[in-house]
Amino acid sequence: MNLTIRTPVVPITLDEATSLLLSHAFSGAIGPTAGKGVTYSLMAEDTQFFTFSVALEGDDAGKPIDRYRVVIDRSSGRIRAAELIMLTECQLADAVLSATSHHLATFSRFTDGFTEYFVQGFRPGEYRI
Repeated sequence: MNLTIRTPVVPITLDEATSLLLSHAFSGAIGPTAGKGVTYSLMAEDTQFFTFSVALEGDDAGKPIDRYRVVIDRSSGRIRAAELIMLTECQLADAVLSATSHHLATFSRFTDGFTEYFVQGFRPGEYRI
């Protein structure tokens, strides 16, 4: 008779998940890392997953920063493939309204990755990205 004793899985902690995230980001999984630092924030946490926003930032003045959604399984420490975070026009309009109490007047997304928007009530170009 074979008996197998299974040890319960102890979920990883936030500190352990953060360490995994940084190792993953610096491995080149989300882009070239030479001369860059990693910024991240915890977006969500539940009993199964940690979800982070992560980006590589350097001295690339004027270039937009790509932010990625990275999900880490708490029981195994496995990292899902990073997903690029992109805001829709509606999501951007809601964020601008919440932050400034003004409505989004125009919105354009260009093929080079730049996004431009203007906020009503401000001089043109004052809130331009």
